[in-house]
Amino acid sequence: MESDEGGQTNKRFTAVLHHMGMFTIDRLEYVGGCITAAHDIEVEGWSWFEALELVRDLGYLDVVQLWWKPNGSEWVHIVDDKEAEAIANYAIENKCEVDIYVEHVQRSVPVEIVDAENEGKDDGNEKKDQGGGDGNKDQGCGGSGDVLLETNKRAKQILEGG
Repeated sequence: MESDEGGQTNKRFTAVLHHMGMFTIDRLEYVGGCITAAHDIEVEGWSWFEALELVRDLGYLDVVQLWWKPNGSEWVHIVDDKEAEAIANYAIENKCEVDIYVEHVQRSVPVEIVDAENEGKDDGNEKKDQGGGDGNKDQGCGGSGDVLLETNKRAKQILEGG
C-alpha cells in the first residue's frame, strides 16, 4: 500500500484474469485458456466497468460474463459494482490476488486467414493472426493461435468426458 500527499492509504490489489478457457458442464472447473495478471489496481475507483475494461484491454470485443470464486464458496457472477467492490475488499482483507474468470458468450478465437488459391506459394507476405488477445504475453496467447487451439481441443475432450 502507498500513501498519497494527504496521508491517505492507496489500497491496491492484483486481479488474475483467466480467459479463452471454458467452464466444465457442471461448472466445477474452468479449463484451458490463458492467464494474465493485472497488478496495482487501485481499490478506489474499481468498478464492474473497470473489470470489463481489463478484459477489453486483452483485445476481446465479444460479449463476456465475469465470475470469481472466494475460497470455499460457490462461483459468484460479477454483474455490478457491488460484486466488484467485494472482490477488491476480499483481496485487501486477505492480502491476496483475486482470480477472475472470463466466460466468452460469443467466442472470438484467433483465426488464420489463408488464401486457398495461393496456399503454399511464397509471395513474401507472412500470414497474419486475426483477432484474439494481442495484449497478452503471459501464457503464450498472443501468438499464432496454435497454443490456444491445442488448449481448446483439450478442454473439449475434458467436457466430453475424455
